[in-house]
Amino acid sequence: MSGKNSDPTGLVIGGEPRIDFLPLEVKQRKANRRSRRSLVFLVLLVIVICIGGYVAAAGLAAQSQAELDAARAQTQVLLQQQGEYAIAQTTATEIEAANGAKLVGTATEVLWKEYLAELKEAMPKGTKVIQFNVDSLNVLELEPVVTIPLEQPRVGTISFSVTAPSLARLDELTINLKEMTGFSDATVIVASTDPDKPATSYTTNVTLHFNAGAYERRFFPQADTPTEETPATDDTTTDEG
Repeated sequence: MSGKNSDPTGLVIGGEPRIDFLPLEVKQRKANRRSRRSLVFLVLLVIVICIGGYVAAAGLAAQSQAELDAARAQTQVLLQQQGEYAIAQTTATEIEAANGAKLVGTATEVLWKEYLAELKEAMPKGTKVIQFNVDSLNVLELEPVVTIPLEQPRVGTISFSVTAPSLARLDELTINLKEMTGFSDATVIVASTDPDKPATSYTTNVTLHFNAGAYERRFFPQADTPTEETPATDDTTTDEG
């Protein structure tokens, strides 16, 4: 039989008697010591966490500072290299500006020596230019707007007087002028005949207008002109019969 019997009321019968004679003050001090130990441990844990956070933050800051220093060093190298090539950049800019000015300055350029030589070749046999005047646009002037119906665009005028032995030569001159580079239109007016040699010599006033096709534009990029392909011929022959 067990030496301990349980009563239905919850009382232990035959158990080992225990009596706590410690005063409440002693119990309270023990509880306070446990609480202090817990607080000290918690404070130490917080300190360790703070130190770890500080070390991690310091490491990130040091890494960021190192990257910043590297970026600054790279910037200094790039600035130094840029300074070394500053003269080349300035020269390239000046060359580009000069090329632009050259295009603007020659946009309305007519090579008069060649153009007047072409006009001379248009003169029929027996004709002779006795005086002429040239009027053309400069780089600061805009091409005039055509306001008269049927009037062709023009950028310059050559007015000259010519003597011709016959009216047929004047008709030939009119036809030849239409083949001039940049031809716009031309007016041929018979002013007078030589009184000493009636109907054998004519003095004529000619007004030749030319358009922008007469501009040389030698410094402008030239568009590639497509070449016409020669159609293939069939060399095959067939015998009849």
